[in-house]
Formats: sequence, C-alpha cells, structure tokens
Amino acid sequence: MQRSGPPPTTANAPFFSSSFFSSSSSKSRPGTSSGEPPEKSQSQPPPQPSPFFPPPLQPQSSGPNVLIKDRKNSFGRKTSFSSPNKSSSLSSSSSKRRANSSSSGGGGNVVVTDRNVPPALPDFALAAAAKITRDADNIQSPASADSFSRMLSRTQTGSTSLAPSDRLQPPPTSATHPNMWQSSESVVLHMQMQEIANKRISTLDYLRKAHEGRVYWFNTILFDKPDLARMPSFESRKLARRATNYLLLGLSLPTIVDLYANTPIEFLRSLNNLLQEFESFQQLHSEGGTSTSSLSRARLPSMFRRQGGKSRRSTSGANDIGYPLDSDSANGGSYGGIGGSSSASASVMSFASSDNDLLPGEVYTHLLTPSLPFEPDFYETFATLCEVLIDVYTKVLSLVPTPRETTAPVAELFAKADAKVRKIIVQGVVKEFEDSSRSHIKTEVANIGKVLDRQHTDNMSGLFGAASSASSSNTVGDLKQDVALNNPPEDSISDLAFSPAQNQTSDFLAVSSWDKKVRIYEIAPNGQSEGRHAYEHDGPVLGCDWSKDGTKVLSGGADKAVKLCDLGSQQTIKIGEHDQPVKSVRFFESSGTPMAVSGSWDKTVKYWDMRSPTPAASLACQERVYTIDVRNDLLVIGTADRYINVVDLKNPTKFYKTLQSPLKWQTRVVSCFADAAGFAIGSIEGRCAIQYVEDKDATSNFSFKCHRDPPANNVTNVYAVNDISFHPVHGTFSTAGSDGTFHFWDKDAKHRLKGYPQVGGSITATTFNKTGSIFAYGISYDWAKGFQHNTQAYPTKVMLHPVQADECKPRPTMKKR
Repeated sequence: MQRSGPPPTTANAPFFSSSFFSSSSSKSRPGTSSGEPPEKSQSQPPPQPSPFFPPPLQPQSSGPNVLIKDRKNSFGRKTSFSSPNKSSSLSSSSSKRRANSSSSGGGGNVVVTDRNVPPALPDFALAAAAKITRDADNIQSPASADSFSRMLSRTQTGSTSLAPSDRLQPPPTSATHPNMWQSSESVVLHMQMQEIANKRISTLDYLRKAHEGRVYWFNTILFDKPDLARMPSFESRKLARRATNYLLLGLSLPTIVDLYANTPIEFLRSLNNLLQEFESFQQLHSEGGTSTSSLSRARLPSMFRRQGGKSRRSTSGANDIGYPLDSDSANGGSYGGIGGSSSASASVMSFASSDNDLLPGEVYTHLLTPSLPFEPDFYETFATLCEVLIDVYTKVLSLVPTPRETTAPVAELFAKADAKVRKIIVQGVVKEFEDSSRSHIKTEVANIGKVLDRQHTDNMSGLFGAASSASSSNTVGDLKQDVALNNPPEDSISDLAFSPAQNQTSDFLAVSSWDKKVRIYEIAPNGQSEGRHAYEHDGPVLGCDWSKDGTKVLSGGADKAVKLCDLGSQQTIKIGEHDQPVKSVRFFESSGTPMAVSGSWDKTVKYWDMRSPTPAASLACQERVYTIDVRNDLLVIGTADRYINVVDLKNPTKFYKTLQSPLKWQTRVVSCFADAAGFAIGSIEGRCAIQYVEDKDATSNFSFKCHRDPPANNVTNVYAVNDISFHPVHGTFSTAGSDGTFHFWDKDAKHRLKGYPQVGGSITATTFNKTGSIFAYGISYDWAKGFQHNTQAYPTKVMLHPVQADECKPRPTMKKR
C-alpha cells in the first residue's frame, strides 16, 4: 500500500550509503574498515543531519542482519559516513518513521513508497557487494562527501520501498552455478599442469640417458661421448663455458626448492626469477665469451650508482624476513602470500666476494655464482642438472596435488617457468641431437646405397657373408714355401718389426718375447736367417720397433721400462719408465729429431727424447693403453673400454680426435694405413674395422667379420684378431688371429685377396719388410685361454712367407684410394 502523505522533497540516498547497513537491534557497526572505532577528534564538530543522507529504514528485530561481513581497509573513508553519533541519531529517526508506517499501514506486510529510503540489498548480491567493496580499496578516495555521493548515487526513479518481510528474496539456485564454471576451469588448468610437468620430466630423463649413451636417439643412433665430441657445438672451449653455466644453475635450484616452496605462487615466482637471472647471466657470459655489447649493458647501470654497501637492503622490516607488503594488484600482477618475491623483498644470495668473473654492477638475487677452481665435466654436470630439474617439476606437482590449488596465477607462472626451461635447456639440446642424428642417418643410408649398387658382390667372400664364385686356387694361399727363423724365442712372441732402412741390402728383424729378451735377426735374400744380437729386460717384453735409419731398436715390457739398444755399439740404455707395464712402443720424428713414444697400462702415453731421461711430454688416456701405432704424423692409441684416440704428432700434447671403437668388444690392435689417411682396428670378437681420420671420408668407414669358423649346429667359433699389418707398397693389409690363419685384404675394394690355412697355432704378431716381399708371422700361445693351456708342446716359432705378386696386389678393376 502507498502512504497517504505527500511525497518527501528530500534528495535520493546513495545506494551504498553507510547508514543503510546499520541496525538498532545488532551491535553498532565499527566506524572504520579495519574494525576499530574512529578516533574522536576534539576539533571535529558534532555531526549534523545532511540532506543527502536521510534516516535509514530500520529492519524488524526478528529479521536477520543482511550483511555481517568484515570489510577490508579503504584508503580514504570519511568518519562522518559511519560515526557512532550519527548512527545513533539516524537510528532514532528511523524508529519513529517505522512506527508511523506501521500504524498507518495496519499490517506487517506493508508496501511503502518512500523515495528517501533505498531498497534492501538482496542476499544473492551480497557476495558481489563484498567484492566491489574489496575492489574499492584500490580506488582513490574522493575529495569531498559531495563528490562521493554523486559518484555512487543512482538516477532518480520512481522506486518503491518494501517492508522487510517483502524484500526481494534470492532466486532459486540454477544448475549452472558460477562456482561450477570456476571449478571446471581449475580442473582443466590442473590437468594441463600435470601433463606438461610429466612430459618435461620424461624429456629431461631422456636427454640425460642420451648424453650418457644409454638409449638410441629415437631408436636410430646411439650417441657415445666420442660422437658427442664431434658435434660442432661440443667444442672444448664452448663446452667448458656451458658446463660452468649449467653448474651454477644446478647449484641455485635446490635453494629455491628448499626455501621458497611454502606455496605454489611463492615457489613459481622464485623459480621464474631464478631462470630470468640465469638467462641474463648466459647472455653476459656466453659460450663464445663476454661480448662488447654485454659488457656495456653490465657497466652502464653502475655509472649512475652510488658506491655503497655490498648487498641491497630491503625497505621495511617485513621485507627483511621475506614477507611482502600487504597490497594486491588489480591486474593480478602480485599475488600476496608469505615469502613473495619483489624487487626488495629478498636479500642477495650470490657470492659477491668471490665472483671474480662477474662484471661491474652484475648482482643476482637467486642465482648463485661462486668462483670455481676447476672446469666441471660437462657430461656429469648436464646429467645432474637434468636430475635437479626433474626434482623441481616433481616439487611443482606436489604443491598442486588437486585442482583447488591450481589457480589462474599459478598456471600462468608455471607456463612462464616451463617456457624458460624449454628455451634455456631443452630446445638447444634437442636441436643438436636432431642435426647430428640426421647427419649420421644420411651417412648410413649412403653406405647402404653403395653396397647395393656394387656389381662385384660375388667376390666379397668372407666380408659380407657372400659366397665366392671364384675357384679355390685363386682365394686360398700356399704355405709350402714358408721358411722358419733359426733359433726362435723360448716363450710367446709379443711383437715383430722389420728395419725400414733403405740402404741395407739385407733385412733385419727384431723379435720381442715373453722370455724377457729382444732378438735381432739378419735375413738373407734367399730366406736364410742368422741371429745378430739380443738384449734383455727384467720382465716379459711386450713391444719393439726400429728407428728410421735402422741403427737402434726400441722396446718396452712388464718391467715398466723403455729401453734403447744401439746396434752399432751394442749398448742398451734405459730411456724412460712408466708406473705400470709398457704395452707398446714406436719411433717417430719430430722436426727431424728422432723421438720415441710408449703406451702403458698406467693410462698414459709418454714421449721420449733419447737424450733425456725424463719424458718430453705426456698424454693422459681414459683407460689402460693396449696398442699404439705411428705412421708419418699420425699416432693412434687403443685403450680399454674401446676408446680410440687420434693424435696429430705436429701437436702431440692433445688428442686430435677421440672416438669409441665401432667394434663392440675389446680392442686388440690398431694399425695405421700406409698413407696415414686412417687406421684399422681389430678386436677379440673376430671383427675388423676400417676407420678414416677425417670426417669427410666417413662414408668409407666399414667393418667386417673374419677369423671365424663356419657355423655348425647353430654354433660359431669366434677368434680374436691379434695383429694387422699394412703392405708398404700396395696399401693392402693382413689380419692374423687366434685361429692360426692369416688373410690379405683390399680395403678399397672391400675384398679378400687371399686366405691361408691354419699354421698349427695362434698367430700373435705379423709384419711386412720394407719392400713388402716378405711377410713374417709369429706362431705362439696368445694367452687367450689362460696360463693352464700354455704347455711345452705348444709351438713357438717365427715364419717367413715370400709374398707373390698377386697375393697382396689390389684388384685392378677397383680404383685405388
């Protein structure tokens, strides 16, 4: 019902007037948003009735309080809007008006029309009103009450005021409640974070295994350390810088995990800051060194800084202990919480006192940058960094176990951090592996194409398993003309070496043996032999070699000594020593000066100047040295664990190239090509590999089976390749094995020239003379079955095989390399 009195002439009340929420039946509302009563000022005049704020409508005592929600601080609230005095006066006036209304209406459900009284706020709008109230904290307070009322007042309408019992009730709850949309969004974000984190963990673990040579890169290529070392980006200088950068990041990440993991927001913000600092650090300290632009970027800020303390200070006591200021950004840029990161909320964590490599003004908050006394190993550092990053992603998953914790700010920070990890770590490494694997696959496909296109597959007997169509007389050699050496050694023969001197009419052969002696034989053109000299070691002799002029013999053995015998004076001197037995020795020339090189089981290769008892230089190898060979300026070293080291003797103190043997079992022998363009490798598995030094010739690399018995009852007997020798004129080569046979091969034609029957025992050493007309091979026990099988009945002898013209000559139809 409408009131019968005339309409009031007062102005409309503001919709959000503070007096609207007062109630006489409940406790008086605090005067400030913080919950404290306003301080009374003596100079403040008593509140006066205002034409803009009419008395509020007083609800019935039985009705609930429509808003009992605490409000947050506002920046400029006026005490006149909510002072206790004014509230009491307005309440009394409201009570009188309510009494008049009740008496005139005659009932509780009376609809009154009063333009001075705003309608009640519906229950369903309370949450929105509270949100608007919180957002209003960020709005600057108006300069006056008039401006505030004008800003919040509504346009004058003919609205009616309802009694408390007739106020609008919230509508029935719909099935599509807003919280359902919010919950659905959190579920989607949570699923995305889980998927990305698990994917990144799998990627990092795969990269770690690929660097360790434990998996085939997408089932194509198995990368070992030598393969990685051949990548263009794995240059030693760049690798050292990258390893240092990765080490610093790996040292800094555990600090974030341990100290900043109270909440997802705090953890992800700190992680983003660390990755941003690391990205800046990489730009200033790149793999190529500090650039001029980077230097200027680092020094320019310091020009305007005052020289002061060693670390930055925070601006408040709260920041000193890691608590951020209590302020929320309207655009979501700051998310509150304990330990939040800001420009002044965290102390500097870098080791500034020892950062000798940092540029002026270069200071980091989360990135640790200690000085390192050594260059870390890249492979170990990268593997450990992958493990640490896996722990970081695992920590993220533990901080957001359910969709409830996965808010939009958390998902946004996680996406930024993951993008930085991909950019800094993952993308570059994956690209390097993809490029290298693509190159390897192209090489393999090219090799397969050459094999398929070859027309003479019928002559590839023993090499690729194809049967030979040639007659046995052309492929099987004859041993009837072989001559035994007079007075052979008394124990196993370890090495054979012919003198390379061209001015000698006779051939001189040095034979080292496990009987601790080195014997020198003179061999006449008719094949007759005669011993000329012998000298001893204190243990079994394992290797020997001749000087270029044919006047000196070098030897090394189990007594750890390197000895030199001058055949002119027949004097023997000790020129060097290792910590373990010396397995192999060779002569070479450096700038016209005769030098010696020795490889030992102490994992070193040492260079000797015969005029000095101390080594001229030394090389540390990965494992024990089993075999070495020299041709011109090429030195090849074979070690345990199948490592092959290539050295350019023009720069003898560093490895020119390091690779893993393409053969899967222990390396027994390496032998250089006659033209020093590459080398051959023999292993205990009955295989031989041809390897070229330069990468441009990599398409010519191959391996083949040899020294194996024909399969019988699904069993194949495999024998070790004990020695490989190259013909000095034709460039073809021989292999000899534990099966007691030797063969001549043409590597360019990939063709076996001749095979010879068993000689009655294992062949332990072979060599060609300077013209290639004599092939010497030693028959003795090779210790392949242990000392139990070294019986007195086992033959020990040196045989001389006259090489016929067609035995070692390469095939005329194939172009010689």
